[in-house]
Amino acid sequence: MLTVTSLQKRPRAARGQGTAVREEILVAASALLAETGSVDRISLRAVAREVGVTPMALYRYFDDLAGIVVAVKLRHYEELAESLQHAVEHADCTPRARLYALAEAYSHFGIERPGAYQVLFSTPLDDPPLPHDVDVIGRRALDVFLDTVAGHLALSRDHPDTWSKTLQLWTAIHGITHLRVMRASIVWPDLDPQIRTTVDLLFP
Repeated sequence: MLTVTSLQKRPRAARGQGTAVREEILVAASALLAETGSVDRISLRAVAREVGVTPMALYRYFDDLAGIVVAVKLRHYEELAESLQHAVEHADCTPRARLYALAEAYSHFGIERPGAYQVLFSTPLDDPPLPHDVDVIGRRALDVFLDTVAGHLALSRDHPDTWSKTLQLWTAIHGITHLRVMRASIVWPDLDPQIRTTVDLLFP
């Protein structure tokens, strides 16, 4: 898990390397968000301290703290969506195999990247408010769920049953993932068989 302590051990980007410094800012903010679980408990000063620059230097890369937080969330949601899409596209061609792949990819993302996962689900979607050029954060990941469930049900994405079943699947898999992240000391059963059993219960 990425923590502020581990972040301090990373080599810092040389001054003038704008892309590298921007990356360090996002990594620092992500670690702080994961550690505190709240947008209200981090500050520009805290982010700057972890990166090794002055708070004023952050304004070269972002307008304000809200811009940093939104950028972190957008990045992690895109990473989640990429993981889900890749899993579905490389699964066996049957609709059920794609459901398995989707659910397993979601859970593995959360368990293998608990810091990013907590950033996504421990803070409200609209905190801070999204900029005008961002419609819905996390929509692409949800679309992968909807498309995969619709394919299994042989229904359109807009059908009420598709939406209902998608929420049931997401809720169940999120619960498994969240408990494993937050209670890692428990001896859990093997993950993938548990995921597949859950999928089979929801989609008999």
